[in-house]
Amino acid sequence: MGCMHVSQAFTLCNQFHGHNVRIHTNDGLIHVGTIVRVDQNHVFVRTFGENGCGGRAHVKGEKAQISGFWGWNNAIIPLSLFTLLAIALI
Repeated sequence: MGCMHVSQAFTLCNQFHGHNVRIHTNDGLIHVGTIVRVDQNHVFVRTFGENGCGGRAHVKGEKAQISGFWGWNNAIIPLSLFTLLAIALI
């Protein structure tokens, strides 16, 4: 599956601004958090996760395993709109 078009990613991210989302990127990661800002090139996500760990997951087969990044809880991370594969409300 290829990346979504940047204009489509920009539109979806703006529609989902302030909402909890799961974002799949082309590097095989899943980012879970709240969209707090969108510009022409990036979506900014405030991460959250289980047990206070950051909201990233590595995909292995059909299962996603949450990786604990201590100190990443409530961090705001920028994701390039060019790398987004899918965005879903959670």
